[in-house]
Amino acid sequence: MGGLIRIVQDGSALHARFSHPLYGDVVRRRLGTVSARRLRGRIVTALRGQPLDSAAARLRMAQLSIESDQPVDTDLLIAATKDAIFLSNVPLGEHLAQAAFERDGGLQAAALLSRALLWQGRPKQADEVLARFSPDDLDELRPPRLISLIHAANVRSQRVSEKLGQRYERDVVTAAGPVAQLWTT
Repeated sequence: MGGLIRIVQDGSALHARFSHPLYGDVVRRRLGTVSARRLRGRIVTALRGQPLDSAAARLRMAQLSIESDQPVDTDLLIAATKDAIFLSNVPLGEHLAQAAFERDGGLQAAALLSRALLWQGRPKQADEVLARFSPDDLDELRPPRLISLIHAANVRSQRVSEKLGQRYERDVVTAAGPVAQLWTT
């Protein structure tokens, strides 16, 4: 079985990879569900001491943790969900947010799950997730301040901002002169 696995150095980190993706598929098919979860658990345990200082590291650890027999850190799932959504992998973000929500049922996980569902064109499901919370709880999700930059000549947008409860704060000026107006709540 020589050459089945290769070790690749990435900076100071070493990564073990199958020489060909088909090798990994064959091994995964031959492992039972329980054995695979146990092996992933061993990998999670070995990696727990490593820094999770990149989106790739957080996503990899979160996915391994969910599919292992080890307890999953909800904070890791929340951080990885944000990473996945930021990287436009919304289905992965939904999967991670669902796992976080099932584990702690908190508002932060619910908000991320709802956003992932909404961005995939499933607004009814997104609403159902948030409907489990009281309207007072949902105030936490409201942004503390709404900011609009409006071209000075765009009177219609200024009127919309007024209707949203925003007020004119100041002109945004560059060396070329006034560029826009800053409106805030």
